[in-house]
Formats: sequence, structure tokens, C-alpha cells
Amino acid sequence: MLSVTGLTKRYGDETVLAALSLSVDGGEFVTLLGPSGCGKTTTLLAIAGHVTPTAGTVSIGGRDVTDSPPEARSCGLVFQQDALFPHMTARENVAYALAPHDPDEQRQERRVDDLLSLVGMADHAGKHPEQLSGGQRRRVELVRALATDPDVLLLDEPLTGLDRALREDLRAEIARVHDRTGVTTLYVTHDQTEALSLSDRLVILDDGRVVGEGTPRSLYERPPNRFVASFLGPSAELTATLVSDDPPIAAWCGHEFVLEGSPPGDQITLLLRPDDVGNSFEGTATARDVRVEATVQDASHRGPHSSVTVEAPDGTHLSLAVEGFPDLHRGDDLAVGFDAADLFAFAGGERCAVSRSREAEYYDEP
Repeated sequence: MLSVTGLTKRYGDETVLAALSLSVDGGEFVTLLGPSGCGKTTTLLAIAGHVTPTAGTVSIGGRDVTDSPPEARSCGLVFQQDALFPHMTARENVAYALAPHDPDEQRQERRVDDLLSLVGMADHAGKHPEQLSGGQRRRVELVRALATDPDVLLLDEPLTGLDRALREDLRAEIARVHDRTGVTTLYVTHDQTEALSLSDRLVILDDGRVVGEGTPRSLYERPPNRFVASFLGPSAELTATLVSDDPPIAAWCGHEFVLEGSPPGDQITLLLRPDDVGNSFEGTATARDVRVEATVQDASHRGPHSSVTVEAPDGTHLSLAVEGFPDLHRGDDLAVGFDAADLFAFAGGERCAVSRSREAEYYDEP
């Protein structure tokens, strides 16, 4: 349905997009995910026709629309900021988008009623934007973008500026609307939770380039590189040393990890997610491949879980999630454990798999 090939955008000497390519199948929900300034919004606006690319092509429904004006692209667009006309009611805002495409007023009215009902806004149809809450305005903008039954729906960080509870409600609303309409959707965000929960597929950008692509699960569980692993969720970085080339073995804190492949250099970075770390307080550290004696540095309560930071013998700080409100304080001893299969190993930024762990033959504690 949507195909972007070799999309490049330069402003003078600055390259914002560097030969970026992506595709979205019909009915698919794909999220462009990346840090601020990576080129997400520029990509979206180039697809919509509001930014002229320096090079590359944009095709929608098999038709090259690279040089077509926005109104000829069959795209619905929801911007980051409120874009409702303040002098129009919710109904009038939606009808305004529909009017140029359907002159039949009765058909327009039915379409507007159906769309407002879809997002629970039928009872607020006569209200002006200043009479609506932030979430209600976002709902009106969403269905206004759907009014013309576009081939592609483009959403540019639509939950920006909303409080947490409202973001969660609208995230569920967007998913429900997509399920009901089946519209091909490209969603832009820097929020990992939004991306992981909404998407059929993720396209991760960094510095104007695609650095990862796949399903949320595949990218989270098997990240292709260090950037993707770090960006998709919090993780501790363990600095290991390559102590053998054949087979390649990396050593960290008295444990050795047998790697697959031939990693370049002698420095290996091991990434470990907090949810994969067990601890002696809960009795979850013993039946693990690796067990390390550590010291508590901080414990903070976060709803049903607490986030605990410990320091390993080499000075590395590890974060772990502990249920409830543990009686842990700075300076307390706490053993932590994890399995080799839960590690992401990277050499030169690229991933190399960890096949197993073993006790090191010798280890000098710092």
C-alpha cells in the first residue's frame, strides 16, 4: 500500500534523511520509532506531501505520488499539536474535511455521525474545540483524518502533551479504531511503550537511517544492534573482555560467556534488562547461570514494584524489579543472578549471540 524508496532530505549541508526506505502493507499498523531529531516527522511529512524530498520516491496504492500535491495523495494526517478550527464545532471540523470529496449533504451528515460515534463523540458534536478536553479534541482530529476514507492514515506523535492516564486511554482508542476500520497506518512516536503495544511492525530510525525493522517481539527479544537494544527498553551495560578467540569467550565478574561468531576487537558489551535479573531477597538468584554478590545503591517504590539499583564487584550498576516494598537500603548486600540466554552481546555495535556461560578459571576482583 505504502512504499518509500531511497528517501533523502537535505537542508544545506545537513542531511536529515539518508536514503531511507520502508513499506507498509495494506491494513498494517507500522510505527516509526526513534529519538527526537532522527527524521521521523520529516519522513511522515514527505509522505503526506508537505516536505519535498531531495531524492527518492513515495508510492501509495502502487501510484507514484512523489510530485503530487497533498490533496492528491489520499492521506489522512493527524499532527502533533491541536489543529482543529477554533470557530467550528466538532461536527463542522469533520464535515469540512469531507465536503470537497462528497457534495451530497445527507451522505456527509451520515458519515460525520458515524465517525463521531466511532470514538464516542456523538454527544459532543455541537461543541467548539475550547469546550472539549485534550482527549476529546484528539478524537475529533483522528476521525477528521479518516473522513475521506484515505488509503493511508499518518499519525505524528498524536499523544504528545497528554497526561499518562489519557495517553493510555487514547492509545487503546487508536488501536480499536484501527481494528474497526482496517486503515493502513503509519504512526510516529519516540515512546517505546506506545510503539510496542500498538504496532504490527516497528521501523526504528537513528540519524535519518533505518537501524532496525521487525515485529515488536522480534526486535525486543533479538535486537540486531546495540542501539536498538538500548532504545527499546532500559538495560544495564556490562563491559566484558574477550579472553579467547577460539572459541570466542568474554569474561565478566568471574564468569565467562561463550559467544557465537567472530566478534571484532577485544571489548564486548553485554546488555541485561531489569526484568531478567533475579535477586536473593526474593530467592530468585540461585537457579541462574550467573550469580554475583552486589551492594544495594538505591531502592525506589514504583506502584506494585520497586526499582532497585545494585553495584556489582566491577562497579557496574544493575537495575532490577522487585515486587512490593522490599526492606532494602543503601549498603545492603544483595546477590543477583541471571541467565546467559537473557544477555545481548555486542561487539562494535553489532550483535553476537551468547551460547552459554561458565565459571572463569581465574578472576581478580577490582
